[in-house]
Amino acid sequence: MGIPNTKLNSGTSIADLPTESGKPPVIQSKKLCMSELKIIHFLKISGAIAEEKKVEFENTIRYAIGRLNDQCLVRQLSAGILENGGYYFFTEWVTEPALKKFILSEEYHLIRTAYDVLGVLQKIEIGYNVQIQTILINC
Repeated sequence: MGIPNTKLNSGTSIADLPTESGKPPVIQSKKLCMSELKIIHFLKISGAIAEEKKVEFENTIRYAIGRLNDQCLVRQLSAGILENGGYYFFTEWVTEPALKKFILSEEYHLIRTAYDVLGVLQKIEIGYNVQIQTILINC
C-alpha cells in the first residue's frame, strides 16, 4: 500500500518528505507522524571497592574512560550512597559492534581488573535501550 500523493501546505508531497530510515512516514488522518527508532547499547558493571582502595580505583577508571573512542556516547562512574563502597560503571554505545569491540579492548579489561583487584565485582549487565522520536505535523 503506497503513500497517497497528498500535498502539504507548502506544496510538498508527503511522499517527498525524507526520513532517516528511508521508510515512508505514517499518515494518521490529517496529521503526518514520522517516527524514528534509535537503539542504544549499554554496559553496566557494579561492584564494591574497599575504602582504602577507592582513590586508586577511581583514578584507574578515569584513565580508562579517557581512552574511550567517540563510539561511546555516555561514560559514567557512580558511587552508590546506600551501599558502602558500591560503584557503578556505565557506558552507552552507538552500535552493538562498537560495544563488542570495547569488551575486547584493553580499556575494558583494565576496568574489569580494577574491580577484581581493588574490590569485588558483583555484576556485569549488557543490553539495549530504545529511543523513539516522533514528530507530528498538523496539516
